[in-house]
Amino acid sequence: MTTSDLLAELDSLPEALVGLRAARVGEDLDRELTTASQLSATGRRIVALAASYQCDSIRGASGLGERLAGVAVAFASNGLSIFDPARASTRVMVLDGLLVSGTNLGRAAQQVRGTGATYVLAAALMSANRDPSGAVPAAD
Repeated sequence: MTTSDLLAELDSLPEALVGLRAARVGEDLDRELTTASQLSATGRRIVALAASYQCDSIRGASGLGERLAGVAVAFASNGLSIFDPARASTRVMVLDGLLVSGTNLGRAAQQVRGTGATYVLAAALMSANRDPSGAVPAAD
């Protein structure tokens, strides 16, 4: 199953079932990222996104987000590092694998802001909350 297949599966679900299926889709996404080629491509995309927003560090918002952050740092050659609250970071990317409610991203972003970061970018590989136009609700 590819990432595109997972998105198609989410898009085909009635709104009431999205929450029930999110855990399974998250597991499928986790499995999909076990292939070296997919993990490498994903890590490089995350690095490019972080660089485009001039982020100096990255923090996962969940277990999968932490693993993806580690992969991104392994591929980064631009100084991107894992977020460390004891070290000053001004521009931080908070990352999750699957956005369902935004709670994980919101909580992680608040923790990062609490350390003095002036800019926090929240990103997720996939969203369970897509409307037909492709828009994703913003999480605070």
